[in-house]
Amino acid sequence: MCIRDRFSTEQNNDERIVGNIGFGKRNLSDDKFMMTGINAFLDYDDAGNARASLGAEAKNAVLQFSANYYLGLADASDEKVLDGYDYRLASQIPYLHWANAFIDSYDWSGKDRDDIKGTKLGTELLLSPAVSFEVACDDKDKAGVEDEWYAKLQFTYPPRAVSYTHLRAHETD
Repeated sequence: MCIRDRFSTEQNNDERIVGNIGFGKRNLSDDKFMMTGINAFLDYDDAGNARASLGAEAKNAVLQFSANYYLGLADASDEKVLDGYDYRLASQIPYLHWANAFIDSYDWSGKDRDDIKGTKLGTELLLSPAVSFEVACDDKDKAGVEDEWYAKLQFTYPPRAVSYTHLRAHETD
């Protein structure tokens, strides 16, 4: 079982534990250029919310695409689990092997309220095998809801096994 940090409900203003169980299958092409995969998950949180999801992905050294569909199964007493989908398209920035640009789009079907739709545009920078930095704008497609800019600094342990990072690119200069 894994802990996930994303669970979209009508109200999401408290901390909770979310567990999930799922199955996935990935295939590497014969020429080792493309990896494709599918997955199915069931999420449940300690408030009683439950959701199922189906996903697919395709990735190579330069492009990454993933898509997920979510179906709400059970609502907690004061929340409603949202149905919806999201997808992500990311690409390595030419000549900056340690940097990706991405576009994420999402659409959550509201129950007893308007739908939530939006698009995130941003970049992720692999500064070192253990440190990445992401900055993006979340352009919400809903009147009265402000767009959000965010920055995320992430530390990974154990460090990733990668050959290109921002710091290593400058070591050779």
